[in-house]
Amino acid sequence: MPTQKIEPLMDRSFNLIDALRVLINWKYPILIFVVLSSLGGVAVALLLPEYYKSQVVFYPTNPARTESSVLFSETTSEFAADFSGTKNDINRLLTIATSSSVVDFMVNHFNLAIHYGYDTSSTSYKRYKVTEEFKDNYSVLKTENGAIEITIIDTDPVLAADMVNMAAVMIDKLNNSSLQDNKESVTAMFSKSYADKVAEVQSLSDTLAKLKGEYGIEIVSSGSPDGLPLVRGSNAQVVETYKVLLKRQESAVTDLNKVKSLFDRNNAASTAEISSMFIIEKGYPAERKVKPIRWAICVSATLISLFLGIAGALLIDRMKYIKQELNNAQ
Repeated sequence: MPTQKIEPLMDRSFNLIDALRVLINWKYPILIFVVLSSLGGVAVALLLPEYYKSQVVFYPTNPARTESSVLFSETTSEFAADFSGTKNDINRLLTIATSSSVVDFMVNHFNLAIHYGYDTSSTSYKRYKVTEEFKDNYSVLKTENGAIEITIIDTDPVLAADMVNMAAVMIDKLNNSSLQDNKESVTAMFSKSYADKVAEVQSLSDTLAKLKGEYGIEIVSSGSPDGLPLVRGSNAQVVETYKVLLKRQESAVTDLNKVKSLFDRNNAASTAEISSMFIIEKGYPAERKVKPIRWAICVSATLISLFLGIAGALLIDRMKYIKQELNNAQ
């Protein structure tokens, strides 16, 4: 019995002519599939909510400009501090802007759980979902010019502007708070020094008054060749002690005035409400949406469905051929 030669299953070449033949045979199914998919894409594009973008752009200011030595300087050389902050100031603001403190504040302040349509009575990952959705709509980046840009998109253009402006305010507040801690520490140090000097002056004054009363000491002249006041009294040793204490009191009063000046300047600098950022662009309600781009969705749906229809037709035809070859080989 002669042996039947079995042709290789894939010996049939598949060229452009075969492809055109398949597409002609499948033209109506492909056309229907493309039309239905395109209509579905149009429906999806029309049902998608419109999102509007609002952004705020700012530069960090140099924290040194709020120091008391700069605020109360009397010479231009002391005031010659750069207006813009350094790289470290920018990185600090970027870190604050993306921190949980800012994100949680925004979620709570604007009651985003309700705005995003979550069931407030459910506790199943509600906070996590709201926070993640806000993060998807919230972006912070450093521009090529060294500024910080905060962007928020939302279905409500007015709310988007309010949120992005409030985010800038909160970032400024937290940044000032971190800087304020250091200023308050310095102010507290000067406050203690001032209190110590007041106590010292008061103690010297009490001692001098006591000696003056007990030994009948009186000041004859305010100065003498040795720099000490001319003092008289019933006890020569006490008189000399009185003169030394009087000089110490004068020196303590001078120190007290210096410390008080430093304390007042640092206290004023620490309580001054000075913004740590210079806003270049505030957030305003957008007039045009940023997404969805409906024509792009419709065109994409049409092209993708056309590609899938053609690929599906060619694949089905090829599978039929392979199945037929297998049947013939049996």
